[in-house]
Amino acid sequence: MNTGYLVQFGRLAYVGRFLSESANLLERGQRVVVRTVRGVELGVVLCPASERFSARFDSPESTGILRLATEQDRNSADDIACAVLTAAEDAVQQLGYAVTVLDCEALLEDGPIILHILPWAECDLDPLLVQLAAQFSRAIRVLDIARTPIDSHTPEPASGCGKPNCGSSDGGCTSCGTSGGCSSSGGCSRRAVKNSTEMTAYFRDLREKMQAASHGRTALN
Repeated sequence: MNTGYLVQFGRLAYVGRFLSESANLLERGQRVVVRTVRGVELGVVLCPASERFSARFDSPESTGILRLATEQDRNSADDIACAVLTAAEDAVQQLGYAVTVLDCEALLEDGPIILHILPWAECDLDPLLVQLAAQFSRAIRVLDIARTPIDSHTPEPASGCGKPNCGSSDGGCTSCGTSGGCSSSGGCSRRAVKNSTEMTAYFRDLREKMQAASHGRTALN
């Protein structure tokens, strides 16, 4: 029985079970075009989906894997995503929204464009979305990273930063404990973000570092 393949898709590396229209076997790492609940998008084959995965995933769509992806598919998705990301960052700065635009992904076949955002205060993004939709003639959706599901497991309370006698007057840090980080200059780097400008700069630098290191990872869209 053909149970399809496990395919990774989306910037957040979702995994789904899809059937292929082709009789040809697919190999790990091959880039494919899949139809997901979000639309038509790029994905990467992980492995065949045997019966033991059936309880973990929804029933696969019979036309889930549409075809092998081409370089044109990847370039078109990357080009529009980069253009929308730049426009969104500029508009957010000009309009003074309390939000950082972290990333952007574009689906294929003129599907929606998804902005990954991190707000730090309530704000109405409708004017921004209308502006971008008119500019690029595509539907614009928002993914609030702060509201994505997370593991509900509560970690063990931290006892400090690991330095000898941390938390005491004899240690290298004088403010470590279960309720805070380190505020001294003795080697700990955790601290609060001071303002929106600092947060925006931090995430922009983080994204640039991830993009620079992407040659060592499988790129996902």
